[in-house]
Amino acid sequence: MFWGHATTAREAASKEALTRQAAQRPGWTRFAFEVVELTGH
Repeated sequence: MFWGHATTAREAASKEALTRQAAQRPGWTRFAFEVVELTGH
């Protein structure tokens, strides 16, 4: 599992694209990418 954060939806989308590229490397069998909003209490 990898965790990261983004300040905009555009930044999150670019991170998804990088994850898709990384998933093409040998050894990866699958990946899932999810964007969720974190809110305060």
